[in-house]
Amino acid sequence: PYIASNHIALAELYASTYRDSLALVSFHNAIAIDTLAAGPWLSLADYYEKKRDKSSYLSVLIRIFANKEIPVEDKIKEWDRLISNRQDYRNFYSLYDTLIKQLRIHHPDNKEISSLYINHLVLSGESKEALRLSKRIFNEGTPTLKDIFLVVSLEDLLGRPDSVVHYLDKGLKFYPNNAD
Repeated sequence: PYIASNHIALAELYASTYRDSLALVSFHNAIAIDTLAAGPWLSLADYYEKKRDKSSYLSVLIRIFANKEIPVEDKIKEWDRLISNRQDYRNFYSLYDTLIKQLRIHHPDNKEISSLYINHLVLSGESKEALRLSKRIFNEGTPTLKDIFLVVSLEDLLGRPDSVVHYLDKGLKFYPNNAD
C-alpha cells in the first residue's frame, strides 16, 4: 500500500476499464505517497491527456514544470507542442500563462525559456514588457542574431523607428558581415 508504482498500475487498470473515479483515487494515492516524485504526476497528466481533459492536464503540468526531476529540454518540447494549438492557447490562456511563468521561475537563466516567455508576452499583447526583457537579453554579453531581430521587431511593432535604427547599428557591430 505504500509503493506509488502499485497505485499507478492500479489506476491504469481502472482507467482501462472506464472506472474513472477509482482511477483518480489511485492516482492521487500514488501522489500522496511521494508528492515530489515525478512519476505519479506524469501518469496523472497522461491520464488526463488521454481523456482529453485539457484543463486538468494543464493544471497537472504546472506541477510537472516545477519538478526538478524533469529535464528542462522535455519541458520546452512540451511547451512547444502545447502552443502549436492556438485555439487551446486562447481557451486556456490563464493556465498557459501559469505554465510559462513556472518555467521562467525555475529556469531564469535559460535563454531558450526566456525567448519562449518573450514570445508569450507578445502573443498576450504585452509588447512593452517583451521589449524590456529582450533588451536585457540583448545587453547581456553577445546577443544572437535572433536576439537582435527580436529587439528590432519589437521596436518596430511599437512604432519606434529611431530605436530600430539604433539596434540595427548595434547588431551590425556584433555581426558586420551579416546584412540580414
